[in-house]
Amino acid sequence: MTGPLIVLDDGIAVPDAIARRIGVPRFGDLLHQRRPLRARLQQILDDARYDEPILLTTRQDRHALVRRLRDREGDRRVVYWTADLLAMDPTHLRRTLDKLGWSDLDVVVRPPSAPLSSALASLPGRRVAALLETGRDPTDRERWWRDAQEPTERLPDDDALLCLSDPDTFSRWLSGALDTRAFNALHAEGRVLRKHSADVGKMRREHGWYALLPESLKRFAVPPFGFAEDDAGASYQMERLRIPDAAIQWVHGPAGLPDEAADDLLDAVFDWLDRTGWIDLFEETARERGSIDDDAGFDVDGDVDALIE
Repeated sequence: MTGPLIVLDDGIAVPDAIARRIGVPRFGDLLHQRRPLRARLQQILDDARYDEPILLTTRQDRHALVRRLRDREGDRRVVYWTADLLAMDPTHLRRTLDKLGWSDLDVVVRPPSAPLSSALASLPGRRVAALLETGRDPTDRERWWRDAQEPTERLPDDDALLCLSDPDTFSRWLSGALDTRAFNALHAEGRVLRKHSADVGKMRREHGWYALLPESLKRFAVPPFGFAEDDAGASYQMERLRIPDAAIQWVHGPAGLPDEAADDLLDAVFDWLDRTGWIDLFEETARERGSIDDDAGFDVDGDVDALIE
């Protein structure tokens, strides 16, 4: 008998609540730290100890694997992995994948926040084929897991795994709030973020900066509140907006930031530049470099090239 297959399924549907925020059709299309998520997942897939890693991205990929498993490899052990599951520590995820390949039992593991449609599982090929035949819809996938006739042992929830199908986890991961350094300092409580540090002076300065802003600029910032000191340092709180920041939306193109939203963003940016005096500096620099004539007027909307230069 040949060894187990490992299958990374990046053909699963992105939940509507997340697709509306970022506009990508698959999790692998997400850009994170200047790289597509799919490239990071593919690296973990290649590093896992399997002879034949398989990446599913299209319906054709899925149908081809279903035929293969149905026709020839129904009893072959398959480690099945949905692309919305990852870990901040890639080594932990790779080791989990390796361990699943050693199992002779049908088992599945998920992080605590994951829906049933998300899974890291060890199953025979015929069961993976049946799962893939349900299609991309998360509801159909959940129904398959819930109504499966054959028993599957659910391993204890793995807190080291992340599920990007959970909107809360997705927002924190995409914004960088789950990076190790930030995770130790930030704690989410409902719609409030609490930031803590052993450096009391740093926390006091960060909390106090909002009061130093001119009134005309305060509307561009999220005000901090609730400054407190304890034996371990100091903390303050801010409203938790639960939306990807503008830079993340921008790099995902029109799907992530539609034209109307982009127009509103640029209007706000130019308003901020005008109120902070940067527009005057741009005009002075553009004239010094000859980007606009000395006698010509300077119009923000009409002189975009000059601004860019």
